[in-house]
Amino acid sequence: MPLPDLASIETALFQKTNALRDQKHLEHVSRNTTLTIAARSYASYLADKGVFSHTADGLSAEERVSLEGYKWCKLSENLSLRRQSQVFTAT
Repeated sequence: MPLPDLASIETALFQKTNALRDQKHLEHVSRNTTLTIAARSYASYLADKGVFSHTADGLSAEERVSLEGYKWCKLSENLSLRRQSQVFTAT
């Protein structure tokens, strides 16, 4: 099975998320390089180890992004385990 084009999936996720936010009259979310680095690193860790958890490496999402130098006041993390590269559909 070929690897999905992760950059395209990331772009589509942001576009679809912001389209949903438009419907609710909310501000758009934007990309952040530091958060992208932390997310990609953790995704690689999960894939390499064959595990799936918010704390598989013994750290919380807050701890991981702090280690990358991101200053946060509130943070949440969404994980998804799918074999297809399709992006979510609004319901």
